[in-house]
Amino acid sequence: MILNQENELRPSKLYLYKNSTYKITTLYPHGTSNYSGKYRLENNILELYDTNIEKKTNDRFTNSYKRNEKSNQFEPTKNNFNKLEIEN
Repeated sequence: MILNQENELRPSKLYLYKNSTYKITTLYPHGTSNYSGKYRLENNILELYDTNIEKKTNDRFTNSYKRNEKSNQFEPTKNNFNKLEIEN
């Protein structure tokens, strides 16, 4: 599953792999940054197992999201973070 996040001029993608690992890729004018780790998706709750993910991603991602079935997005459980849209 691929989740997109638009934030100003820096788009990011969160790749969720079947082996319960993830990769976050953020595009910058000078290159890209990548972060990876493990996740769990259960009962429409996505948890990224990294307590420092906010710091590592410059507050672009947090470690917990809840899926909104109506909008087909993952909404952060903390304030001040962007939603993640499911890519078709």
